[in-house]
Amino acid sequence: GSDALPPLHGVPVTVKVNQNVAGQPNTNGLLARRDNIAADNSPVVQNLLDNGAVIIGLTSTPEFSFRWYTESPLYGRTLNPWRADITPGGSSGGAASAVAAGMCPIAHGNDIAGSIRYPAYACGVVGLRPSVGRIPTGLGLGFAGQQIATQGPLARSVADARLAFLAMASSGGADPNWVSPVASPEAREKRVVGLVNELPGIPLDASVRDNLAAVAKMLEDAGYRVEPVSLPDHELATQTWLRIVMTEIRLQLLPVMRREGSEALQAAVQGMLEATPETGLDEYVVALATRNNLRVKWRALFQRYDALIAPVSASAPLPWGLDAQGGAAMAQIMRQQAILMSVALSGLPALSVPSGLQGERLPAGVQVIADHYREDRCFQVAAVIEAAARMPRAYQTGPV
Repeated sequence: GSDALPPLHGVPVTVKVNQNVAGQPNTNGLLARRDNIAADNSPVVQNLLDNGAVIIGLTSTPEFSFRWYTESPLYGRTLNPWRADITPGGSSGGAASAVAAGMCPIAHGNDIAGSIRYPAYACGVVGLRPSVGRIPTGLGLGFAGQQIATQGPLARSVADARLAFLAMASSGGADPNWVSPVASPEAREKRVVGLVNELPGIPLDASVRDNLAAVAKMLEDAGYRVEPVSLPDHELATQTWLRIVMTEIRLQLLPVMRREGSEALQAAVQGMLEATPETGLDEYVVALATRNNLRVKWRALFQRYDALIAPVSASAPLPWGLDAQGGAAMAQIMRQQAILMSVALSGLPALSVPSGLQGERLPAGVQVIADHYREDRCFQVAAVIEAAARMPRAYQTGPV
């Protein structure tokens, strides 16, 4: 009846501190914006509140939400609840850490280069980057902000991530790109999954390779056929992501970053700019066309597969501070994280799901990638992995 409680009634959630929560500061991790009090709620925050969620806090993010590490002059360092010597990921590191530490069952995050999926991986929780258009984004953003960035949930379980996704996607607000999540056509399940266990020019750590094989076996045991598959033009996809996103950052954000950012941020930004191929207007326009061609090739895979299983990163979660150590260190990180960027470019939904521990208190996981608007397939396949992996919870395993 009409007196039914909303799906997140009374559920404690956190919001990343780069979204407007009325009456709270939207700092985006910047000291200079500590008093930037929001007058209203961003569309995704409004959706959470309308679905009954109780916002219990804001989670930290690096300056400009721009690193694979979460620390800033404003908030200091966010620790990983599994181990203090590894990154909690970034830029939704505060969100992933809060979920992993047991502070909240659901956290809001956002992802343009892996900022939901990488922290979920590093902290051993579930993180969904939905299809572009599912959850309303903030307005006034460039092409990358509209078509590559997404909002999404981090959660302790696949079921909770699904609930949070449906709540966050429940209304489009004023976002012209929004597509209702009830619009998915029901296609017959193929029971075939593609396994991405090679990335051109990027060696995978032995632990990452072993984990992919273990996950493949979990799916085979559940009745799926698992076949090795290559991502189409993976290197070109990464280059295209860099051309589009870094060009917009150079034009729109760089002056502000230079003015308001710390030395560590400057070093990280500089490293990413150095890794970006020279891009003028011609190359930028070609990159937009290339993105569309790549998306067609990616989508063609799902004529055959329910989902793809891929690494989140080519390496285990990184030790602290690596991304502020200059160009060479950043180039290495960019190679390891290239798949996060190529998937973001595709606009497809990708869910980061933990699959156990790959070393002493070191989380392992994979990303489950599905066809456009088929988040249901991500949840379906990830639930099989979750049930087989029985990932322990950091907050139940004793102090770090």
